[in-house]
Amino acid sequence: MIPNIRSRRLDAAEAHAREMRCKLVLLSSHSFQAPGFYWRNGYEEVARVDDHPVGYCDIFYVKRLDKP
Repeated sequence: MIPNIRSRRLDAAEAHAREMRCKLVLLSSHSFQAPGFYWRNGYEEVARVDDHPVGYCDIFYVKRLDKP
C-alpha cells in the first residue's frame, strides 16, 4: 500500500465535506480497524456497540469541521 494513502483519502473526504458546507463528519469503524488512526486525525469517539461483531466493537467517531 502507498504510504499515507489512508490519510490522503481522509483529507480528501474532509475537504469535500467542507466544500459542501458540512459541519461535521460522522463515521463508524470496528475496534480491529485502526482506531488510533482516527484519533490521530482529530476524531472523537462518541459511541460504541460492544460485541458487534462478537468479540469486537462498532465505534462511532465524530470530527467537527467548523473548528479552526
